[in-house]
Amino acid sequence: ELCLNAALKHGKDDALNHKIGDQWFNIPAALFVERVRNLALGLTEVGIKPGDRIALLSENRPEWSIADLAILSLGAINVPIYTTQAVDQIRYILIDAGTRAIFISNRKLYNHAAAALEGLDFLERIVFFDEGSNEGLDRSTSLDALENNGRRRAAGDRARRVVGVQRGEDEVAGERGLDGDLGRLEVADFADHDDVRVLAQ
Repeated sequence: ELCLNAALKHGKDDALNHKIGDQWFNIPAALFVERVRNLALGLTEVGIKPGDRIALLSENRPEWSIADLAILSLGAINVPIYTTQAVDQIRYILIDAGTRAIFISNRKLYNHAAAALEGLDFLERIVFFDEGSNEGLDRSTSLDALENNGRRRAAGDRARRVVGVQRGEDEVAGERGLDGDLGRLEVADFADHDDVRVLAQ
């Protein structure tokens, strides 16, 4: 919540920047926060809930930050994986964490990691950042599709912003590597959605 509130408070027109070819593009703070909210709600639509482990295999790009904060906003746990890690290391991380879903930037990176994903029944969904990368692949979807689902859900609700989960009296969100474990998370007061805590307008 702190990060999203800070983004909205400062309201920068270039909260995130990325380069395509020789041209730079800006993502304003309001759009960034909206995309995080929409993705978080879209993830709930496919059954992601607090405490679930979600892997993130991508280069440094705006979608990485959007996915990361959407995961944490749900009270789910980000399992970041370096794009340079070997296939057996990727597989070990996914099994060790018990990841329910994985974000992958593009088809090229998927082809590198494909062998690591084989036979992992607990891995229910693959989400691609690049549109079209999921074509012909089972259990896969695109980031845009999840965001669109979340946008439709938000339009039908009073959702304004996603916050997080609680453990005891402190709001926390988790990031888990090979050696980390947050233990059991307790869901905060989710007033308007089953899985996402939102504040009414």
